[in-house]
Amino acid sequence: MGHEIGDKLVRVPGFAREQIVHGPIRLYYIMRNRILLYWMPHVPRTWVAQNILRIPFKFAIFALFVPGRRANIGHMLRGIWHGLIGRSGPYTAF
Repeated sequence: MGHEIGDKLVRVPGFAREQIVHGPIRLYYIMRNRILLYWMPHVPRTWVAQNILRIPFKFAIFALFVPGRRANIGHMLRGIWHGLIGRSGPYTAF
């Protein structure tokens, strides 16, 4: 089975290396699943404390520097919301 991490690379001002770009649906899952993990009892609290700081960073990159900003923002916000309300399972269109 073939597998790739991300769809492409994008240069973000102020960063030494290129950032991996994901499509909007993948961004939905990334945001949702991060938040769902935060509530699981077996997940170390130190990891949660470090990882929760990555949400605004990733959100800003995909909202400001990656083409398809509107779709990226909408899918990330929906993923965050679904994570907060505990919704899991397959993605369903808006």
